[in-house]
Amino acid sequence: MAGQFAFLSVTGGGLTEEHPFTLSAAPRDGRSLRFTIKDLGDYTSRLYRELKVGMEATVSGPYGNFSMPSGRDPQVWIAAGVGITPFLAFAQTLKHRESGPIKLYYCVRERGDIPYVADLQHLAEETGKLELMIVNSLEGVRLTPERIVEDLKGDLRNAHVFFCGPAPLRKTLKSSLVLKGLRASRFHFEEFQMRTGIGLGRLAVWLWDRGIYAIEKRRAEKTQPAE
Repeated sequence: MAGQFAFLSVTGGGLTEEHPFTLSAAPRDGRSLRFTIKDLGDYTSRLYRELKVGMEATVSGPYGNFSMPSGRDPQVWIAAGVGITPFLAFAQTLKHRESGPIKLYYCVRERGDIPYVADLQHLAEETGKLELMIVNSLEGVRLTPERIVEDLKGDLRNAHVFFCGPAPLRKTLKSSLVLKGLRASRFHFEEFQMRTGIGLGRLAVWLWDRGIYAIEKRRAEKTQPAE
């Protein structure tokens, strides 16, 4: 499903250890998958150097709960750097699904380092549902809660906000937007964060915690009034 992640391992080149990466394209009829992987450390550096066309790969998954809602409520997508990957997959599904207006804030450090911007602009024009905004920090531009509220014309309570990027920025935006009227349950993010060298033991703990969290959330929903 668009927005989820999967485990990838490659036969040869010392790349057989499984590592999780976000799927950056929606499922296709040809059963092909696309991962967008940034060089962030030892494994991803080796992947960049050693990966060759024709190598055999094993993929398991998908995992995660980062998925678009149904309906016509407004949506805000916030991507920082390589965090754009799940939104690429989201955007590709817009031609075949109902959705409300979507504002995508793509936070980058420089305009020369914006992968897939042409693809996103094409999808925005093709679907008529997506508005792409580049937030370039080197130009002195910062994404603020005030800007989001203004761009939504104050309709924050009905919006869904999706975030993929660094945890400090996520926490700042979430707390501020909730104070301004966003329902906390409508701020969506994937708790999994890619770290080069992540161990399977550490990931297993994460998956277990995620499952316990989901169970407790369902229990709470049964005892609390609906929003």
